[in-house]
Amino acid sequence: MGIAATLALLVAAGTARASFAATYVVNTTTDAPAGASECRGAPGDCSLRQALDSAVSGDVVQIPASAEPYVIAHEKIPVRGGVTIAGAGDGATTISGGEADQAFLLEGAGPVAISGLTITETFNDSGLDEGGAITVPGVETPLTLEDVTISDSTSGAPKGFGGAIETFSDLTVMHSRFVSDSVSEAAVAGEGGGGAIDLGTSGHTLRVSDSVFIGDTTEDAPGGAILIEAKDSVSISSSTFIRNSAGGGYQGGAIESYPHTAGTISNSTLTANAAGTGGAINVEGGSLLTLRGDTIAGNAAEVGANIGAKAIAEVTLENTIIATPPAGVANCSRKVTTHGHNLEDASPSSCGLLGASADLIGVSPQLLTLGINSSSDETAGGPPATLALSPSSPAIGAGSAAGCEALGSVDERGFPRPGIEGGGCDIGAYEILPAVPTSTTLSASGGPGQVTARATVASLRGLPAAVPAAGGIVEIREGEVSLGSAPIGAGGQATVTLTGLAAGEHTLTAAYPGDAVHASSSSTSTSVTVLVPPAPDPEAGPPAPVLSRVTETHRVFAVGRRLATLARRRRRARRPPVGTGFAFTLNTPAAVTLSFASVRAGRLVKGRCVAVRRNSRRGRPCRRLLGSGSLTFANAHAGANVVTFQGWTSRRHRLAAGRYAVTIVAVNAAGRSQPKVLTFSVGRG
Repeated sequence: MGIAATLALLVAAGTARASFAATYVVNTTTDAPAGASECRGAPGDCSLRQALDSAVSGDVVQIPASAEPYVIAHEKIPVRGGVTIAGAGDGATTISGGEADQAFLLEGAGPVAISGLTITETFNDSGLDEGGAITVPGVETPLTLEDVTISDSTSGAPKGFGGAIETFSDLTVMHSRFVSDSVSEAAVAGEGGGGAIDLGTSGHTLRVSDSVFIGDTTEDAPGGAILIEAKDSVSISSSTFIRNSAGGGYQGGAIESYPHTAGTISNSTLTANAAGTGGAINVEGGSLLTLRGDTIAGNAAEVGANIGAKAIAEVTLENTIIATPPAGVANCSRKVTTHGHNLEDASPSSCGLLGASADLIGVSPQLLTLGINSSSDETAGGPPATLALSPSSPAIGAGSAAGCEALGSVDERGFPRPGIEGGGCDIGAYEILPAVPTSTTLSASGGPGQVTARATVASLRGLPAAVPAAGGIVEIREGEVSLGSAPIGAGGQATVTLTGLAAGEHTLTAAYPGDAVHASSSSTSTSVTVLVPPAPDPEAGPPAPVLSRVTETHRVFAVGRRLATLARRRRRARRPPVGTGFAFTLNTPAAVTLSFASVRAGRLVKGRCVAVRRNSRRGRPCRRLLGSGSLTFANAHAGANVVTFQGWTSRRHRLAAGRYAVTIVAVNAAGRSQPKVLTFSVGRG
């Protein structure tokens, strides 16, 4: 990401370069030293250090995906101005300093771009004023990071500045993540700062967008995540700051702004940060800072739990939530300037909010738990965690229309403002979006013994690109009977092949149950004719098994005492239901296996459903299936079958309370059927 399309020509090192750019592909994870024969095309001759030694302004260094990290085993690697460093994605390309070495020292004039990689466990032990991972000492080397994670990096004593980055030039950070970066205790208290980023003096600009800062710290210095030094400027948008802290009683748990700085923080969430003064943000004298469309809540400090500001600093609030300080501590250390449509939960307002400016004072914003709220951002910086509003929050519809337009008419996630069509914008970084209405259409074509059903789910409201498309499954039904389902793919389409249907006309509908963003919908009925399949060859053996008309009697039931049985007829269920019945029709005798798996929430990352971890929060929501046992009936007959199931997969194993999926497969000498999946829940009764 971030590499210009014009950089397409690969020129071997050592040839005449003229005005052409070259691309160097790193081909070893070891930190081989620079030398005369580097990057000539031999196996293992182009380490990261060697590639950057060869690259000059305009060149690209590509770092392929690797299961092993690219190691920096010596001192930091020099990077010339004008060079682009491109990994294969922050989850695929990792550079490690082994907790002993820094990563990069940017030298010379010209912009440097770094994208698509993770830098971890780097350490500045040089004794110099440098960053833990990246240092930019010159003023003519603007740096851009995109889709980059920097984690567990430290700038050490005697002067620790920028646990991840210290720069004396402009810095742009997009779709990136800083996790557990730190500045260790300085030899002189306050000589250091910026647990993740330090923007050195003076006259430089820091631009941060769609990024996340989690658990960045300073031991004895200001700016738990970011330190903006004097006469610099800052623009932070659509970013989240969580659990960052400035130690030793210093200022700015997430952000510390030194005197005479200026800038904006917009569409951002700051929560659970801590400091001595200004639990989330501290602004020193002579600075100008505008907060617009932010949610600043649940931060902690001895003075100014959420915002600290010196007397001659000008802090302006618009469409912003300031809330939930610790008991006995004011939200703001002093009154700031209101441009209206803010919300503070304390009364009287410690921040100086005014009812005459349409501010809400002394009311709770009714924030929900911090969480991933349906963003589709799959870069290192996303999806961001946000503090959602409860449906009854007074912040809903109470924002300034002009303020929302200044935010691009989207919230931190990129969801539309206003979320309610025809309504007003919400105060804070999160916009309520009611379930988006959908339409489902169905087309079907019949053939010998089968039907191909194609369903399309479309949104009935235009939405920004950051809002995920309709996801989940579409189910094909005949009356109340489910015949099969398929996941929604590209273009909102799902295709289901139905087999085992009797010859003749069938009337089908497609049902979409909805997802976290989209409402449910069903198609109109569609008629389709199933043709008579060709007569089987008597010498070909039994036909392959086909499962059809797969249903269950109870989607929620209590575990009983009996083991599962197979019969031709359904048994009457007790009320309240104990157990359930799985009914299916077979075209031929076969052995039938029912496999039970518990359903857990997860994220779809690189095609795999994985658990949500601190550094692995990207991807679409999905279900993780954890094995919970199986049942096999060797004597299932052609025609209708019913498995009476009371929650026991063996005499010693029963299903615990929770949500499950059961996969039903039939097997005989001619092959196996297409699996059919049903979901159900085991209650606690």
